[in-house]
Amino acid sequence: MSVMQSNRATSIKLSDLANLDNPILSDDVDLDFDSDNWKHLSPEIRETLTREKVRRAIRDYGKDGLSIEEIVALTNLNRIAIKKHLDKLSGLREVYSQKKNYKITLYYHNGKPLHHLGKRRLDCKDTIIESTIAQGKNDSIFFHILEKRYSVLEGETPEGAIMIPIEQLERFIENLKELKENYGGLSYGAKTISNT
Repeated sequence: MSVMQSNRATSIKLSDLANLDNPILSDDVDLDFDSDNWKHLSPEIRETLTREKVRRAIRDYGKDGLSIEEIVALTNLNRIAIKKHLDKLSGLREVYSQKKNYKITLYYHNGKPLHHLGKRRLDCKDTIIESTIAQGKNDSIFFHILEKRYSVLEGETPEGAIMIPIEQLERFIENLKELKENYGGLSYGAKTISNT
């Protein structure tokens, strides 16, 4: 049975983690490990599990926003680790933050991917661009475009993302076409950008 496909709460075995290639685990996977098992995990797996724990806390309890202190209480992780993963999740556009009363920063979940509507992938050498449709705040629909890098040592690593409101897609595509037309014929390194 795959860890990613279970329909019930599952404990992860170390052998399951060694074969993991998806940075976001299914919701039924338990992320709590005792210290003996935790120390046997690779640093990459620990990072993935820690980031997922932060992401789930915000998704499950952050409808009205969560402060770092609240995330600490929910996850039992330290403040420095949480801040690092919040920065990464913000860069991936999975969470966003807002200042409240100029003193406290609250973090919110930035919508859920609607995978059943489809996912497209574009492979360009060591860069991968994944596009999905996501449901955001107030049931608004977005295109979520995620850039990943691939290396033999690290596999696929998310680098950054943008979200485009579905009603702005045509305008976004037109802007890209205009950029290409305006800058066609320019050389970049050994390559020339053409208008076609």
